[in-house]
This record gives sequence, structure tokens and C-alpha cells, in this order.
Amino acid sequence: MHNYDDSTVPRKSSQAPESTTPGDMHAPDRIALAEHRAGRLRAMADELIQTEHRQRRHLAQMLHDGLQQILYVARLTVDRCRRHAENEDLQRLLQQADALLDQALSESRFLTMELSPPILYDSGLPAALDWLASHMRQRHDLGVAVDVDPDCEPLDEQMRVFLFHAVRELLDNVIEHAQTDHATVTVRKDEHEQISVEVADRGVGCDPTHLFGVGSGDGFGLFSIRERLELLGGRIEIQTAPGQGMTVKMLVQVRAASASAESADIGGDGSQGAAPSAVSRAGRALPAGSRIRVALADDHAILRQGLVSLLMEEPDIEIVGEAGNGQEAVELARRMQPDVFLMDVTMPMVDGIEATRQITADLPAVRVVGLSMHDEEGMADAMARAGAAAYLPKGGAFNRLIETIRAMAVGKK
Repeated sequence: MHNYDDSTVPRKSSQAPESTTPGDMHAPDRIALAEHRAGRLRAMADELIQTEHRQRRHLAQMLHDGLQQILYVARLTVDRCRRHAENEDLQRLLQQADALLDQALSESRFLTMELSPPILYDSGLPAALDWLASHMRQRHDLGVAVDVDPDCEPLDEQMRVFLFHAVRELLDNVIEHAQTDHATVTVRKDEHEQISVEVADRGVGCDPTHLFGVGSGDGFGLFSIRERLELLGGRIEIQTAPGQGMTVKMLVQVRAASASAESADIGGDGSQGAAPSAVSRAGRALPAGSRIRVALADDHAILRQGLVSLLMEEPDIEIVGEAGNGQEAVELARRMQPDVFLMDVTMPMVDGIEATRQITADLPAVRVVGLSMHDEEGMADAMARAGAAAYLPKGGAFNRLIETIRAMAVGKK
């Protein structure tokens, strides 16, 4: 097995040949100029990559905040029509329309995740890597075992985004070249606040001298990762040989996020805090014949209106308030103390996760149901740790939401 350590390899840009032609620059000046130009080129390349990531995230947000919300409201409207339609032919047509809208939502979600996974920004790197493993299994039949130290959460968003996309690029390389159906991703932090991200497989491997060769298609992704790592003050180490697989380790010197926020979710026995018991948080069951008092928070007014219109048709549900962001949601909950609070995860000012944490801490009898356009497990886990009693992806059947609200009101989880 051959080892490649990026820190020991000289750069071509610093190897400018000495000139023997009269009038040319002296060798030290030529070397300094070459290094200056190489640095500028690297900075420009880094800016291009960051611009691409910003544009991808912007497009993903447009899909989430625009198209997906409209599709969800359209599904709610079709569902509302189905509930009132008596003609069998009309029922069948509405069912077909609902199926098409469901497919459109699924395709839109997939495109959003391909462009820029919102879970990376909403829940952090460990949750995003768990989602990536699930995505690779579902879309490419590549089994990925993820082992992440929970303390390895870069505070710097640029670093977090880079590490995620680098792991994704390396897993794409495994799919294209390794001829194996399994890989591992390991993330650790040492006592020097250095994060190590390792992607390994037991595939065919390769000759390490070909990794960064000019015109080598196999090495383009590694070349790009190496250049970005240098700009971020990191380095890359590679172990590979023909028939012995490949291990790529990225090392970055970066401060990890404090685990203090997570410590609030750890019980006295040291276990990770899932959502508290539904019965203990509900504290009571509704009296027979009473209505379920429901509040909801979502920053999309058209979606709130659609949900309110449908919920008001239920004889046992009463809408007691609406909020357009997480801060308003917390204030509304304290003022109205509803039985059930429908909480969008992604909102401005204070997101749904933090709003849920504050509400369930101050008002344990309020049952929070998380709602999101994203159905990944990482988002559901984040809401559960914040205290939510249930989590539903937007776009699902309206009957399921109604059933969940009624279950929450009687203390079920």
C-alpha cells in the first residue's frame, strides 16, 4: 500500500527554471512572481467554487420556498375537493391529480437535495453525512457506513459545506472507479482541534503516481479537493495500491462547535435525549366533546391559509393562532397555550427547531408536530431532540396530519 502525503510534494508553480537569457528576471524574482500568480489563480478558483455553491443553494431555496410550497397547497386543495366530491368519475380524476402532484413534489425534493441539501444548513455536518449515506444507498446501491464524532461540527459554514461536498465527490469516485458496493466515512477530532475526515473503500485501488497526473480523469476530483484544502489550511493523505482499495483522509485545522446545545438533550443517565414521553408531556387527556386547540407556524402565508381552511372543516379542531416565524411561534404558544402546535422546521429569525426547544421547555403540555418539505431522518431526529412529539413531511396525505393531531391531543406519540 502506497502512501501519499500532500505536505511532502513540491508544487510545480514554485519550480520556475532559471533564465540564462540576458535581460530576463533573476531566478528568485521569477519564482516569487510564479508563486504570486499561482496564489491568485487558487484564490480565483476558490471564489468560483464558492460562487457555484451559493448559486446551487439559492436555486435549492427557490425550489423549497416557491415551487414545493405551491405544490403542497395544490395537494391540499385537491384533497379538499375529494372530500366533498360525490361523483365517482370526479373522485377518480382528483385521485389521479393528487398522484401527479405527489410525484412532482418528490421530483422537486430530489432536485433540491441534489443542488444543495438543506439538512446541511439546518442540522449540521453529521446529520448531512447520514443523509448522504442513505442517498447513496437508494440512488446508487452503494452501502456507506458513517461514523462521526458528534463534536466534529465546524462552526465555519464554508468549512462545513466544503467537507460535505468533498465527501460526496469522493463517494462518487468510489461509484465510478472502485468497483465495490461498500465504503466508509469516518470523522474524528483530536486534542489539537484538528478534524480528520476519512473516506475508504476496499475496491480495485490504483497506482498513486496517476492520481494527480495531467489529463488524468481519475484525479480531477482529488486535485480539486487538494487545492481547496490548501486554501483552508488543510492537507490530504492518500493510501492506495492496485487491488488494495483506497483511503483518502482530509485534515483541517478548525474549531468544532460546542456540544453545550446538545447537553441539554442528554438525560441524567447520559442517554441521548429523544423527545420526552408523550404521556408525561401531555399531562392530561382532553375532556369528551371538547375541541382540539391548534396553532401553526409557517413563513409561507399561502400554505398557512391552505392548512387553516382544511383544519377549520374538522368539527373537533379549533384554530387559535398563526405565526410567520419561530419567534412569533414562541410568543403565540406562551399566549394561547394550544393543545397541538404545527411547526415548520425552516423559518426566519428563529428556526422551528429552536422554537420547538423553547416551547417544550416552557410549556411541556403543548404537543409540537414538526412539518417540513424534507423527509430525511436527520431532520426528524433534530426535531425529536428539541422536544417535538411527531414529525411529518409536507406533501403527505392530509388525513395523516389530522390523525396525528388527534393522537397528540389524547397523549399518544
